[in-house]
Amino acid sequence: MIVSMRKVRILGPRARLTSVIGALQDGAIVHLCEPSLETPITGLRLTAQHIRHVAHVEAALDDVEEAVARLACESAAGTNAELAVEDLAREVRLARRARRAAVALTGERRRLEEERTRLKHLDRAVEAFERMGIGAIGRATRTFFLVLSQGVGEGAARLELALSEAIGTAFTLQTEPLPGSELAVALTVSLADADRVEALLPETGVQELELPEIFEGAELVSGFRALRERVAEIDEELVRLDSRRRRLGEWLWPGLRRARCALNDWLAASDVLKLAAATPHFFVLEGWLPESEREALGRLLADREGERIVIEDIAREDWSARDVPVAIRNPRIFRPFEVITQRLPLPRYGTMDPTPFVAVFFPMFFGLILGDLGYGFMLGLLALVGRLRSSEEGLLRSLSEIAATCAVFSMTFGFVFGELFGDLGQRLFGMQALVFSREDAFIPFLALSVAIGFVHVVLGLVLGALTSMRSDPRESVGRGLAAVMLVLTAMMLLAAVNVLPEKFFTPVAVALLLAFPVLVAVEGVIGAVEFVSRLGNILSYARIMALGTASVMLAMVANEMVGTLGGAVVGVVFATLFHLVNFGLGVFSPTVHALRLHFVEFFGTFYSPGGQVYRPFRHWRPADVSTPQSV
Repeated sequence: MIVSMRKVRILGPRARLTSVIGALQDGAIVHLCEPSLETPITGLRLTAQHIRHVAHVEAALDDVEEAVARLACESAAGTNAELAVEDLAREVRLARRARRAAVALTGERRRLEEERTRLKHLDRAVEAFERMGIGAIGRATRTFFLVLSQGVGEGAARLELALSEAIGTAFTLQTEPLPGSELAVALTVSLADADRVEALLPETGVQELELPEIFEGAELVSGFRALRERVAEIDEELVRLDSRRRRLGEWLWPGLRRARCALNDWLAASDVLKLAAATPHFFVLEGWLPESEREALGRLLADREGERIVIEDIAREDWSARDVPVAIRNPRIFRPFEVITQRLPLPRYGTMDPTPFVAVFFPMFFGLILGDLGYGFMLGLLALVGRLRSSEEGLLRSLSEIAATCAVFSMTFGFVFGELFGDLGQRLFGMQALVFSREDAFIPFLALSVAIGFVHVVLGLVLGALTSMRSDPRESVGRGLAAVMLVLTAMMLLAAVNVLPEKFFTPVAVALLLAFPVLVAVEGVIGAVEFVSRLGNILSYARIMALGTASVMLAMVANEMVGTLGGAVVGVVFATLFHLVNFGLGVFSPTVHALRLHFVEFFGTFYSPGGQVYRPFRHWRPADVSTPQSV
């Protein structure tokens, strides 16, 4: 439900403005806005000194955020903080030191990771050279270590041809294939030919593999061993570095958290100064708060400032509903269904929050489609598991509570329809339908589905007429008249099939014909088109019958497998698997189609998006989001 809001004006001595802002930040109930004054009072101008303070605080906050990110500190809730910049000097110095330490640690880690990546890249080639059996580096020869990465066979042949033309046959070429169409090549030449070969390699498109310094003048086997030892040393250094960073983060986090909260709070209070209007002697602030919090605001400012601060209520005639921030408050039983309605844009103030209606109709539609005691019990078990594994305010908790409600409706309708895993209850226990059986009562089930659709759509039109009564009287009349015409249409059809007395038919038909031109006069031709569309929307609720009947038929097919697929054990296994598949479909399909009936057929009749989020001025918190504020 949308909370009733009130607009207030706060006036007081100019010298108490900062103190009042601090009190409002502690109270966290007023959504501040720009004053709507028709007096010569102007907006508060920030001094050059204050602007410099803002720049310093923003720079310090950047230091804090970078230190927190680099040290991987944990998030925590905000805490109250003093708003004076001079009181934050210690936190600012801490932030700068923490940032320098974090940058140094990050730089060291990056250097080690780059070295490790380079050495690991050499590892494949090093293994290949080891398999070649290369031993010591000869004094009269030089060995070039190469990796050919393009056209393995063609590259090696081209290199051998170029070497033959340059130095004849005075070279040794050893090759070893590598993963990924590469070739490790060890080229050994005399020292006299080494310079010519070194100049030749780039011309053939081959680059010598750059070995680390540990290979200089050493036995190759020793160099290979030293390379792997260095990789292991780097891994150990990285572990020690992570441990050091973790310890540093744990040590600095309390101070960083205080600085983070204090700096964000101070910047938030500084932004609020831009919303104040003032003269040299007094200030004015305006804002919105829930009707129920008006007394709490009075007590808060009276306790802090005594009688020096005046709170004035701004009359309803002086503000527009379009400017009012929207806060949502629903009873505990409806609150889980906010998960569904929060997928919509926020409704405008003065309109209707659809959550209570979704909480009633969504489980009902779901239960009508699933409608089975056995499947409902399985869904209830899943809901119980989800609730046990969820946190108090988490998404999983809301989903599990919605599933539990749907399970209750499914079992209720399953009892009414006499269904337990299809007709298994009838076979084993003689269960009978209390009203009708979905197995063969297609027409009654269809009539029930369309009747529920009629109630749903007409209810939406009535809600639309009520919510637009003040903001758009013409639209209100149009939606109300459309609801009346739908009722007349239903009465005419019932009279035609003798559900109502036949004498109702003619006067109802005349009333419907008279209402039609009135609807066109009020809403134009689009009104007539939308009326026909509403009739189609009502008929689309027949999907409840179609999906429900399909579910029970599939369950009956599963039960038939027990006696038709070989032995009883095989039949039971296949029937169980088929029931599991049907249960999965029976959970997915009702969810999708019940949501569609709400989002398309129902919400379109009354829902008015465009509200702005109620954001009370408060202390900063890491998890601040732009969702509707529940109060």
